[in-house]
Amino acid sequence: MSIKVGNTVYDKEGLEYEIVSKLGSGGFSIVYKIRNTKDNKYYALKTLTGDFTNEEDSLALKNDAILASEVDHNNVIKYYYFHDGEEFNGLPPYIIMEYAEQGSLYDLLKRRKSSNELINIESLNRYFIQLIRGMNELNQILIHRDIKPQNILIVEDELKISDFGISKYVEAATRTKTFKGFGTLEYVAPEVWKNEKNTISMDIYSMGITFYEMATLVYPFIVVTSDYENWKNAHLYIDPRKPSEINKEIPYHIERIILKMIEKDKGTRYQSWSSIEKDINMGSNYQSKSSLIIDDIVKMVDEKEDLRKRKLTEEEQYQNRKQQYRDKIKSQFIRDIYNPLKKISDDFNSQHNSLRSKFDEAWSIDIFSFSLQIPSLPQISVNFLILHEDEHVIERIVQQPWDREAKVHKSFALPKYPLNNRDIMGWGTITTSMGKGVNLVFVKKDEDLSGDWLLLVNTNNAFVQSARMPEPFPFDLNEIEKEIKNINVMHIYDINVEPFNVETIINLIK
Repeated sequence: MSIKVGNTVYDKEGLEYEIVSKLGSGGFSIVYKIRNTKDNKYYALKTLTGDFTNEEDSLALKNDAILASEVDHNNVIKYYYFHDGEEFNGLPPYIIMEYAEQGSLYDLLKRRKSSNELINIESLNRYFIQLIRGMNELNQILIHRDIKPQNILIVEDELKISDFGISKYVEAATRTKTFKGFGTLEYVAPEVWKNEKNTISMDIYSMGITFYEMATLVYPFIVVTSDYENWKNAHLYIDPRKPSEINKEIPYHIERIILKMIEKDKGTRYQSWSSIEKDINMGSNYQSKSSLIIDDIVKMVDEKEDLRKRKLTEEEQYQNRKQQYRDKIKSQFIRDIYNPLKKISDDFNSQHNSLRSKFDEAWSIDIFSFSLQIPSLPQISVNFLILHEDEHVIERIVQQPWDREAKVHKSFALPKYPLNNRDIMGWGTITTSMGKGVNLVFVKKDEDLSGDWLLLVNTNNAFVQSARMPEPFPFDLNEIEKEIKNINVMHIYDINVEPFNVETIINLIK
């Protein structure tokens, strides 16, 4: 089923529309200019190229299209008819809608950028009010989910919101990541990335970014490469430049409104379109000297509040990076250390008829612990500690020729593995209930936080009289940092380094 120029389509009354020309296409739709053969008026026809064979999705799409057709406002594109692909045999799903002879807001901003011509403040105010009122009406019935300049059309110099209602279904056919809110990566709110519930606040955020672009002709965030993780990071953590730094003519109240619309915390973002319109109107009426004084005070308060929020955002970023670091190490610990020993327990239980091994585990934020008890054999206990560069203190003894005494210099850094000077991201002990054991060390391998698991198999130097027994023995957690420096060094202990392997661990209990 396809549509092309010269074909005929129909509305709910059976009236004929001739497809005159193709206007454009996107990832999931093609738009045509069509003419009503009865009154010669022009309309737009959007064909949907997604797969709606699923009965549940098809019904939901039809219900949303019916809701969308109920929206009737001067600043919202009118939907006249939705064809679900069944009423007229041989025709795919399509929408007959109001024709926008002046293109989209995206086209307007593109022309302005090429000529470096900012939109004047009077026009900005007018456009903002139009879009606010259109969204206020639209959100009474549904949430748009995909606000962006491409989805705002221009008819007789009026801005009209388009592509609503059906966006969450047509988007599903082309998206690469799963969102509850869907939308376009450049415009989706922080809570969408967290898979939170759809709210009007999400539409306000997307429109705020659109307002920012209208006021400055630039995008609010600097994103180096256009991929999923970078867009996510921008919306969750990057602060936008103040619009007035780009467009010196922007009144302070407009800047405050735009920045409040794109607040990362939905609790401090605007909660309604009416409150945004109220603030625009109040700001436009600032005339008196006292108002200007208040405006200066508000600026000072806002600057302090911006600083506070910036610090909170930096702290959130820091904690997020720290958690990603933990998660990466934990996933490798589970894959390389935990799973092989757990498999031994499971295999024993599946092959022995009566006796059962016991496997206990305990996980905290930075300490991973588990134990394996096979009947009649010593228990194996594993304890591993993650190291953080901002928490681990490195002490360095320094004595200058002019100093009487050596000084201890302290700094924060990860300890280094002496054989290749790579960071040690964690260490621990693997011990048996009979006292034997080894040390487990995780050494960073590359920038992606992957690493190598090493075992320190420690024994007594044959020339030392006072010996630690039994052999091999583990160093305590508070000893590892000092003793690891003695690898390949003449010392009271011999430290043999080998890659982690299960056989070495099982040999401890034989």
